[in-house]
Amino acid sequence: MQPFEIFNATHPWKNCADERPWVVIELRPHGIVGCFPVSGECYDGRCFPIPDTNPDFAATGLKKSSFVHDEYIIELRFIEFRNRRGEIVRDLLNEFRQFTGL
Repeated sequence: MQPFEIFNATHPWKNCADERPWVVIELRPHGIVGCFPVSGECYDGRCFPIPDTNPDFAATGLKKSSFVHDEYIIELRFIEFRNRRGEIVRDLLNEFRQFTGL
């Protein structure tokens, strides 16, 4: 597990405990992983878009255009992760890092 990889996990977010994609931001001590949630909607108007038309979209493993909610890092336990979907790479990664300040 590395920063900017995308994994599925079941963790409550916005009153919903469905399994969803999460972008790994940082690995923390004691099996904690700092992440941003990924959603098909941008609820607050300030999200990083990952359009399915982006040339780097396929590497994400996402199924449709999505939004990364980077308001704050959410801590998940390593054991909550189910499977790896993909990762944010190349130009999309550069855009993501610039947008989030990472």
